[in-house]
Amino acid sequence: MRFKIMTAALWAAGLCAYGCMTEPSASEPEESVVDQEVSTGVRCSDKTWRVNFYSDATLTTQVGSMWCVCFQLEQLTGTTSNFTKLVNEFTCDLR
Repeated sequence: MRFKIMTAALWAAGLCAYGCMTEPSASEPEESVVDQEVSTGVRCSDKTWRVNFYSDATLTTQVGSMWCVCFQLEQLTGTTSNFTKLVNEFTCDLR
């Protein structure tokens, strides 16, 4: 009985590993990480701002962007890095 359970577990693990190692098919276009927009789940304050992330200190190749709009959820596209540039920032009109 133990042999059957162990065999089934190894077979299932093999299928999982095979699925992780296979290449996506050519018919399924890959979506670029930079093109995906996700919410970070953080609620913005009374500021609207945008920060761009770059691959290195030259700030020439943008790899991502994060922004907030008055009290909405923070948004992120691409990836974050230690090389940032604040594009804009202003306080929301609370009238």
